Amino acid sequence: MSVPIEPGPAPIPGETILLARIPASPPEKSALVERAMALVEARVGLDDMDRFRVRICLDEALQNALKHGNGQDPSKSITLVLFETPDRWGAAVSDEGEGFSSSAIPDPSDPETLFRESGRGILIMSQYMDEVSYYDGGRTVLLARAKRPGAGDDSAGTRGPARVG
Repeated sequence: MSVPIEPGPAPIPGETILLARIPASPPEKSALVERAMALVEARVGLDDMDRFRVRICLDEALQNALKHGNGQDPSKSITLVLFETPDRWGAAVSDEGEGFSSSAIPDPSDPETLFRESGRGILIMSQYMDEVSYYDGGRTVLLARAKRPGAGDDSAGTRGPARVG
């Protein structure tokens, strides 16, 4: 499976609504997924199916950074930036690893990889998000999605950036 990797850092459009930097550890990752989901739900509004899809994508991007990027080394960090524009929102996840070559990603539809328990994260993210782009040698993934009609009620008073870590 080939994915393009753009040179340089990921462009973060619009307003940053969360900037978090955590050690590469599973408990920290899980807590960050929960924090990010709460913010996305409050800011953008998600129905049950979108909530499921977005959670999978955020978890997968952070898991890839933790496992493949940082080799589960807690001395390395993972950075998450959530952003929002008037018509879309997204997340950029960065790790401190070596990056990757898109040619090294196995095709999940290949009969030799069809029954593996892993290796479908990039495919799933590309199906559930409107944009999945890689930057900085593969050390950053940018996920973006258009806002759906009727989303974005701020009755919980969540406007403004949040910082974690």
